[in-house]
Amino acid sequence: MINLKSSRVGSEYLVCLCDSNLIGRTLEEGEVQLRVPASFYGDKVVSEKIAIDELKNATIINALGIEAIELVKKLFKLDKVIMINGVPHAQIFSIK
Repeated sequence: MINLKSSRVGSEYLVCLCDSNLIGRTLEEGEVQLRVPASFYGDKVVSEKIAIDELKNATIINALGIEAIELVKKLFKLDKVIMINGVPHAQIFSIK
């Protein structure tokens, strides 16, 4: 299941999505600490169709988790995916 939040920031359309089971967690690895709040990634679970429709309009994407990354890969090439405590994370800027 995927949580998603989208917002317009100036001329950019930001889509943040993550695996639902990560909401509320804090991922830590070495000096890296990543909080996963619903306020950033969305407090609603969305269908794959809705997520794909949102991703198609995105100019910036922030994706966290196995399901979220696999969904992004259906539409875009990811040049770099980092792992934080075993959880994949990727950001894409200037898509269009």
